[in-house]
Amino acid sequence: MIGVVDGWRFFCTFRPHCRLTFRLDDVDVGFMLLAAVVNGFVINWVESKAMFGDEQTIAGHMQDQLWNYRNLFGPGLVIYWFGFIEEMNCYQKQGFLLLEGFPSSVVLMDTA
Repeated sequence: MIGVVDGWRFFCTFRPHCRLTFRLDDVDVGFMLLAAVVNGFVINWVESKAMFGDEQTIAGHMQDQLWNYRNLFGPGLVIYWFGFIEEMNCYQKQGFLLLEGFPSSVVLMDTA
């Protein structure tokens, strides 16, 4: 499947925003990638947030959503389109990359 996001063409399989059911867990992730590298960080999924990420907001998303995604699908990218508190971008070792917009460089990994 070919996907286009913000002018980037993705030659990979991804699932656009839809509800996924996996091991009896109900998950609503932005979209799934087979595997990609963003800023040297491997990601398997992207979650898009049209808001500013303050400490309380990010902590709530981590608890309510993002840890489930990480446990089910591996590391991922969370985009806070209105920015976030930079000190909250401390979760990379746990499998989360936070950005303020779509990354300028995405390298797709060959999973074959």
